[in-house]
Amino acid sequence: MSQHIQAAGNADIPLGSLPAPDIRRRGPQIPILARAAIVAACWLPFVAAMMFSLPRFAPVFERLRELGALPTLTEWMLYFGQMNDALFGLPLLLLVPILLIADQGATKLARTEAWAATLYGYWLVAVVVCGIIAFLLFLAALLLPVYTFPPAVVR
Repeated sequence: MSQHIQAAGNADIPLGSLPAPDIRRRGPQIPILARAAIVAACWLPFVAAMMFSLPRFAPVFERLRELGALPTLTEWMLYFGQMNDALFGLPLLLLVPILLIADQGATKLARTEAWAATLYGYWLVAVVVCGIIAFLLFLAALLLPVYTFPPAVVR
């Protein structure tokens, strides 16, 4: 059996002279637009709820704060909303782009370092889980005063 292969130009190339293909691809296997859609889908509900829903409930929460009946989680949410308003909405508007830039940096690192390639999946899962938890905490902070109304407010 011959130890040569036929090339496109009809020239024989010794079998040992071809480089072995690297079948291990480092880095994420998910395209950048898919990763961006995943991150945005997990974080945009929280951003939209904080920017559009919280101002509608702020007067009710201020009244509860005056009565001393506002739960701590709701008070923290109000403080974050006030800080966001004081900074012209930039903290929430920049949240998703900053996460996407960090994801792109993690991708580049994962393509160059073997240890980073194994950790990239954990990074993406952590970003997704944190987005979901942030939205659930927002819902809890929004609904908690409904279940803890003091008798003076119900009248």
